[in-house]
Amino acid sequence: MPKLGNTRTAQQSVKPTGKQKERTLRQTAGKSVSQLRTNGKRQGKSSASQSVKIKQGQTLSEIARQNNTTVDKIRKLNNIKGDNIRAGNSIRVR
Repeated sequence: MPKLGNTRTAQQSVKPTGKQKERTLRQTAGKSVSQLRTNGKRQGKSSASQSVKIKQGQTLSEIARQNNTTVDKIRKLNNIKGDNIRAGNSIRVR
């Protein structure tokens, strides 16, 4: 079996140290599961319009942040004048 360096074989995995685990936890804190899975990259989504269903307690700023857009863009796309949105409605984000 080929050696890597002088201590590990090609089949052995490297386990993270305590400091590496702590750094990973800090980097992933506050990110949603979908953001972690995509690593912040768009996965084949077209530039066509995209809509999301509003969940209870969500705000326009939260929706904008999760979809990499701004509150102003969401307002313009959906003709929203103020900050009032209702759970269960769908709004366009792109």
